[in-house]
Amino acid sequence: MISYTLTPWDSSVFKVKTAEFFFKETTSYSYEEIEARLEEIEKELIQENVEFCYTRISSDDIRLRKLLFEKRFYFAESSLEISKLKIQKFEPKKLPPVSLHLAKKEDISEVKSIAVSAFDFSRFHEDPYIPLEAAQLRYDNWINDLVKQGAIIHLAKVSDQIVGINIQKIDSLKKEASLILCGCKKGAELYVLSLWNEILSYNKEVGIRKISTLISTSNTNMVNIYAHFDFKINNN
Repeated sequence: MISYTLTPWDSSVFKVKTAEFFFKETTSYSYEEIEARLEEIEKELIQENVEFCYTRISSDDIRLRKLLFEKRFYFAESSLEISKLKIQKFEPKKLPPVSLHLAKKEDISEVKSIAVSAFDFSRFHEDPYIPLEAAQLRYDNWINDLVKQGAIIHLAKVSDQIVGINIQKIDSLKKEASLILCGCKKGAELYVLSLWNEILSYNKEVGIRKISTLISTSNTNMVNIYAHFDFKINNN
């Protein structure tokens, strides 16, 4: 029903011990049962000296929202889970060409630089209690973790000029892809439609049938880009 994991990659940024909650199938339990389980976990986390906890829940789960507010959690970010089906039927749009190149070990510093400087939206970027520098450092650490996880990391180029990145994971059995961090570097925003055109084309080439991602509702530019490519909202 409720579980948690310690997040040492965030602890190194915020300089306090951190953890993330996960709520699953809570509709099968009463409010009192959920509250009791959360209180049990809170006691465990206090014993482990955890000071900062965070989570994501569906906005239509009124019970969880009420419970978390009562536990002094606060709202920081609203996000949308979106997806696009039938990738094999995708027809690339006529746009200036952008090419994707698998990042090498020596390219990771450039990937980090783009992620830190070009991405302004996340649950930590939008949290009014977290300094921007900490949110940016978390992106730097996140890239390290994604490399260890074996995520697919691309540099996007126009000729020899780097214009952006695409980081994603693929479930080969389900033929589904999850976009994790994609976008143009500062100053190269005019290639954004071309980048997504190429990301969709790449996934079509490798046999993907469905692409999903999570975006902040505050990032209206990205909401419009995904709408342009006919992504649909799954949940928020």
